[in-house]
Amino acid sequence: MPERILLVEDDPLHVELVRRAFRDADVVLEVAGSIEEARRATGFDIVITDFKLPDGTGLDLLPGTLDEAQAPIIVLTSHGDERTAVEAMKMGAFDYVVKSPDSLRSMPEVVTRSRRQWQHVVERRRAANALRESEERFRQLAANIRGVFWLIDLPGGAIEYVSPGFESTFGSDRTILDAAPDAWLDLVVPEDRERVRAASFGTSEAEAEFRLLNDRWILHRVFPIREGGDVVRLAAISEDVTERRFAQERNTRLEDRLRQSQKLEALGTLASGVAHDFNNLLTAINGLVDMAERELGEDHAARASLDAIVNATESAGSVTRSLLTFARRAPSHVETIDLARVIGETSVLIRALLPRHIELRTELEPCWIQADRTQMQQLLINLCINARDAMPTGGAVTVSLAHSRSDRRFGDVNAERGLAVLLVSDTGEGVAPEHLSRIFEPFFTTKDREDGTGLGLSVVHSIVKEHAGAIDVSSDEGGTSVVAAFPITETPRTDVEALGTAIVVSSDRQQRAVLTTALVGAGFDVRADATDPALLVVTDPEQIERARAAHPEAVMIVVTGADDPDPPGAPTCVLRRPFRVADLVEIAKDALAP
Repeated sequence: MPERILLVEDDPLHVELVRRAFRDADVVLEVAGSIEEARRATGFDIVITDFKLPDGTGLDLLPGTLDEAQAPIIVLTSHGDERTAVEAMKMGAFDYVVKSPDSLRSMPEVVTRSRRQWQHVVERRRAANALRESEERFRQLAANIRGVFWLIDLPGGAIEYVSPGFESTFGSDRTILDAAPDAWLDLVVPEDRERVRAASFGTSEAEAEFRLLNDRWILHRVFPIREGGDVVRLAAISEDVTERRFAQERNTRLEDRLRQSQKLEALGTLASGVAHDFNNLLTAINGLVDMAERELGEDHAARASLDAIVNATESAGSVTRSLLTFARRAPSHVETIDLARVIGETSVLIRALLPRHIELRTELEPCWIQADRTQMQQLLINLCINARDAMPTGGAVTVSLAHSRSDRRFGDVNAERGLAVLLVSDTGEGVAPEHLSRIFEPFFTTKDREDGTGLGLSVVHSIVKEHAGAIDVSSDEGGTSVVAAFPITETPRTDVEALGTAIVVSSDRQQRAVLTTALVGAGFDVRADATDPALLVVTDPEQIERARAAHPEAVMIVVTGADDPDPPGAPTCVLRRPFRVADLVEIAKDALAP
């Protein structure tokens, strides 16, 4: 196809000279005599324009810059003016030619040269557009990938690019990277930093999984980019894998629990058979002892030995009962109970089981569950005895109960109404890591033979499973924590409303726990955030007026010293130390009686 050339020229002589020059060329030459006429013409491959025209100058046809030009424009002028030439080139002229008969006759060569140069311009533009499109696609890809994309220059380690996902993934503004390329390592927990640094700024492919200070987990993968065999930069992708890691840990726990349950189920079947056979033997022994006692009489010398046999069979019977509980063959009576109240009642017995050098701390929140009251008491006693035995030189046992909406550790427990999370922890010597996986196995114990049967935690495990719950143990040098979770059931309102809600106001943590336990055990719903309590129990004189102002209708019991003056604020009752918790409960019930 012939090339189309537009000649913008008002001098007929110059037009004719140009026509003659292109006479043998494969071009279509069209002529416009003014700026206006030239602007109406379109679709030309090259434009040749005179500088001076009837309605302006050739500069009026220039695009402004060469980058904006749609075709090469050659400017002709009768006088060589360097300033005009520079201005024309700045405004997008492709060439500047001074008119003369020779220059007009050589226009085909000028056009050929311009066409060749223009082709280079077009190719550069195409490459630049392709680069811009590629960069835009890269930016969109980097901005929409899951995580963070990095480009790191080597050898200096300067960050060429980091995607917007940095802020949501690392929980920090990208401006921290302005200070130093490795400033983001300050967001990593100290124990992981050097390992992450080595993976992030090396020259080989690497991968590191690490934890941030905000407890999120990141998977960071690094890939070298080579030019001429040398690594010149690094590409990296950082992905938040917190949920995946938690899911893996949860699945691992579930698998461990499944294996443990299968193992315990098999052992339970065996234990049940052994216990029944053992009970039959004990029954026979007891029957024979009864017969011997009747035949020998009260004063026979063998009577003491027979009594010892009876005591031994009773001890053996307690072992078989534990075996049956572990094997889930013992009868149970399931009802709706407030686990906090059961713990409060049982804590009196537990305190008696603990030596003086071991402190019992309780923090209880009302939690209603479907459970066998006796088995819950047995569970708590077994856990506290284990905690006691782990602290021969003294320490503290903490029993806490809280209502939780959910807990990652217990994803397999029905949490439709929430979870009752029971924690029993001690400050003892801890359990060795190699023993943790076996502590629920029957007869497994780290104690001396005479100090335990190894059935306590097996029974605890069985009770928890029998109540559709789950149990988890953690231990270190600072002690052991056992956490059990049970599904919350609907609160029977009649029970709570019978005594009402109560608030305990005390700055003494231990005293607050004791009073709370006593009130919960008596049937009160003790809540720190109760809006309309029926009962206030205050142990701090300076809090009396504030408590009365906040709850003027509540019955107030003030606990004070034996020799202290009567407290201000018109309390309903004054309870002076020392007192028994039963006294507090009795006074509270009397004060609330209609």
